[in-house]
Amino acid sequence: MPINQSASIIDATQFSPSCPQYEGASLSAYNQDVRELLINGPTGENCLTLSIWAPAYPTGKSLPVYIWIYGGGFQTGGSSVPYQNPAQWVQRTQSHIVVSIQYRLNIFGFPNAAGLASQNLGFLDQRLAIEWIQSNIASFGGNPSKMVMWGQSAGAQSVDIQNFAYPDDPIVSGFVCDSGSVYLNSLYSEDVGHTNFSSVASHFNCSGDAAAELSCMRSISSMDIEAYLKSYSDSGTTPSLAFDPFPDETIVFSNYTEQYLSGHLSTAPAIFGTNLNEGTSPQPEPSENVPSNPSMNSPPQTTTPLNYKPPGLNFKNSPPEPLHHRDMNYHPTRPPYGPEILQSLRGEEVRIRRIRVRLMNCRDLLLRLWEVVEKEWRYP
Repeated sequence: MPINQSASIIDATQFSPSCPQYEGASLSAYNQDVRELLINGPTGENCLTLSIWAPAYPTGKSLPVYIWIYGGGFQTGGSSVPYQNPAQWVQRTQSHIVVSIQYRLNIFGFPNAAGLASQNLGFLDQRLAIEWIQSNIASFGGNPSKMVMWGQSAGAQSVDIQNFAYPDDPIVSGFVCDSGSVYLNSLYSEDVGHTNFSSVASHFNCSGDAAAELSCMRSISSMDIEAYLKSYSDSGTTPSLAFDPFPDETIVFSNYTEQYLSGHLSTAPAIFGTNLNEGTSPQPEPSENVPSNPSMNSPPQTTTPLNYKPPGLNFKNSPPEPLHHRDMNYHPTRPPYGPEILQSLRGEEVRIRRIRVRLMNCRDLLLRLWEVVEKEWRYP
């Protein structure tokens, strides 16, 4: 809220617009079968907002706080994604608070423009929001010393990036990363020449030096920019345009293994988890007319269980069930169900398998994480 409107009353019964983004034309499980995984509502530049869910009848005076950061490959996402709405969860437990952060995406959050000093604006949005939560969450019944940052996919990568970016002052007391980390290498930009931004600028006749290019682009409406990005992507034009986090060695680093070995991260505990076969869901829909393959009736592949105990947490006499992991390369290029197998299945069988596997594993992981947090951080 602008400072000059700090005493105003706002309508908090509906979500603010999601940050500018577009939905691609390619068919997928998301836009065909489980649209509740996509944003629900309009987009707009007035999007840097927080959504706060607090219990009406809290079990304590100072409750633990989850700070949620959504995923979407840094291209899509928002607080209005229906399946991520925690209202029923908060209402059921009355023992915690959830805050969802909205941050800028794609070309607006990670422009990599030659005329900008900072390129990872989306992460700066996140950090500013976390600082605001620390200063104000007590007014909602939350405990600023018991806040956990939690994200999924690109949101999990964001959480881990924040851990390395602010090692001496992470603000939060713990991290939870579902299906992502700083090692999610497919979501980093290598465009050292700023060619992606300049290509879009050229389309809008924004030329000249870096400062002039940036100034001109700021005069173009976000709707026009997103419309162009969508048309470019849907047409299959090459090379593709990509706006992802760029290693600036300040917020995002290019040598996370060295950063880790040198202790350049906070000492707060962290939990990492991933789901079986989650590389399946982003695969394009196969043709509906391909023959079925009875050999695929066997159960999904399993992974090696990992008994993970984050430092600083005491699980007492009830250790959590083993979390599952594959390796640090989340969202593998070649999932357990590879493209050649996917094409041998009927489209309906693929969709059912995707939804079932993803939701069952998400449910199990969330239940285990909640059991841990409820035992350790429920009371001040």
